Amino acid sequence: MFKFLKTIFAAQERVKEEVALANLLIWFDEKARMHFEPSKSLLYDNYGYIKAELESINHAVTELANAPIEEEDKVQEKVKQIVLSQRTNFIRTLTVFTRDFNAKIPVDFSFEASIKFCNEANNVLDALSKNTIKSFYTAQHLFHVHVDKIAKSIANISSYLKKITNELNDR
Repeated sequence: MFKFLKTIFAAQERVKEEVALANLLIWFDEKARMHFEPSKSLLYDNYGYIKAELESINHAVTELANAPIEEEDKVQEKVKQIVLSQRTNFIRTLTVFTRDFNAKIPVDFSFEASIKFCNEANNVLDALSKNTIKSFYTAQHLFHVHVDKIAKSIANISSYLKKITNELNDR
């Protein structure tokens, strides 16, 4: 927060402004909004990229759900049962993840909402990683192409979040 305040006042020649105590919050919000304005287009773009990756995950999950086992006659029945049950768990978890994550993307591009979203999103991605690690690796044995598409999309979401966080920290 202090870095943010320093950048507001350090970037400009210091001009003495008199503000009534009752109007102090309004004045501060106006100054903060002017300082944050250049970041809005980057946020808009990256939020759009995140939504596109979520759609890509939904598409890949649908493909994974409908994917047949290649060379099914060479796979033992017990292995097949284990992998199919883990695939089902993986699909269920990802469906809930995409639905909930999409709902958390802020509609407004305010500094506070963006910071809150990035923190929550990183926590959600960490939880997703912990909750799906077993299902991910198990499903990867027979459905590696589909599972790798999903992993790539999740990694892209993480990189977009990092870009947003870096931009917000620079402000």
